[in-house]
Amino acid sequence: MPRSRNRGEQAAVVTIPARDGGYVLIGERGHHPSLFQGVPWSSAAVLERTRAICVAQQLPYSEIGEWEDVDDAADLLRLMQRSPTLAVSTYAAEILRSYRVSG
Repeated sequence: MPRSRNRGEQAAVVTIPARDGGYVLIGERGHHPSLFQGVPWSSAAVLERTRAICVAQQLPYSEIGEWEDVDDAADLLRLMQRSPTLAVSTYAAEILRSYRVSG
């Protein structure tokens, strides 16, 4: 499915794909419950299944960029190391310090 560069203005469904095969964000123009049915959550097939649902339901679809998401502690630590000044990184560091865990 070609990626749209129109930032989703005409799309019924917009995702920001995650590098692990899922997505970081999904937006809908109207509610489409089928987007969340039969999806193999927490797997590398989430985004591909979402695309297939859009095709089957004839929902105009758009993707915007690609990001990394945070699914576990290793992802959080990687984010904190890569972008230590982000608010989420400093907040997570404070919490980890309170538990005496270094990040």
